Amino acid sequence: MIDMDVPILMDTELEMSAEQPDNKTLKTYSFFQIEAKDYSKDNMDGDSKYEDYEVRLHAMIRQWKALYFEAYEHMKRSQENNLIIDKNILSADQLAYLQNAQSPQVFLRDALDFRSKFYLFKEMKYAEIKDMLDNLGDLCEQRLCLIVANEISDNLANAKKNAK
Repeated sequence: MIDMDVPILMDTELEMSAEQPDNKTLKTYSFFQIEAKDYSKDNMDGDSKYEDYEVRLHAMIRQWKALYFEAYEHMKRSQENNLIIDKNILSADQLAYLQNAQSPQVFLRDALDFRSKFYLFKEMKYAEIKDMLDNLGDLCEQRLCLIVANEISDNLANAKKNAK
């Protein structure tokens, strides 16, 4: 069954009064009763401002596109040219270091190998070490409880001897 008791929405906003300077009549405006002719004079300046803004925005977009394509073309040209490093400014030690240095491929391969070994250590060895530390903590706690119990029994034995 359809519920027919639907609340009716009404305009509960207060109406605002504004005096018109040209004919000194009192007009009231509601949020839902705005006429286009009331704002036609004000919107003339707004429309021209909007058109100016739109023209500037399109010009700015064209400039950014031109800059983007220029940077892209520059990047393509720089990739085509093989860059030559001027080694004349390096000292003999620096040149020897560069000649004996690993290639980036070897460095990355070694880094990946190190990373895989690290993950194996982390998953397996670290878990073993953690278990050993937990067991050692339990053993230390048991030893401490035993020492405390022995001290308490010694104190009670000494207290009974002193009481006699």
